[in-house]
Amino acid sequence: MRAMAELSRRDNELMIQVAKDSRTVAIATARDSAAMQVIAAVTVLFLPAAFTAVRSSEILRGDMLTDSHEDFFLHVIF
Repeated sequence: MRAMAELSRRDNELMIQVAKDSRTVAIATARDSAAMQVIAAVTVLFLPAAFTAVRSSEILRGDMLTDSHEDFFLHVIF
């Protein structure tokens, strides 16, 4: 009977440690999620402008094969 009580006590201690570790992982995951949202927002804001600037500079330098306005807008969009 005493052996069962000791096993139960050890099991309870192990479960408490697992719960603490799970809480630590959950907190770290929430922090990581917030950081990823900031990175995504910055990317959404700056990447299209950077792409447009690169394509515009190619057109202004004359690196493109044609100078038509339709091609300019196609390169800006895609």
